[in-house]
Amino acid sequence: MSDTQAPLPVPPQSLITMTLIVYALFGVAAVVGLASHYRWLIRTFWFSLLWGIIGAIIFVLLALIIIGIIIGYAIWVATTIWVLYRLVRGYMLFNESKPVPGM
Repeated sequence: MSDTQAPLPVPPQSLITMTLIVYALFGVAAVVGLASHYRWLIRTFWFSLLWGIIGAIIFVLLALIIIGIIIGYAIWVATTIWVLYRLVRGYMLFNESKPVPGM
């Protein structure tokens, strides 16, 4: 990592490890009544990964044109805001012992 590059808040290895743990405990969560929260976390991970990759592809392919950089960053910012929203909403519902609606 260069001196000018900011570190990631959570290393990618940790995200993958956490996702594997959620998948492993999904059966237990169904018994306890937390299946909707686990499904919420799994969907958050996969959709954020998808949009992160789409943002990276657009960033790289259109980097020669300045608009690619802007669109790529816009996708990453929107994805970050969306993930934060889902984490906060999921935590609030979990804290109130309510299932995630629609899951």
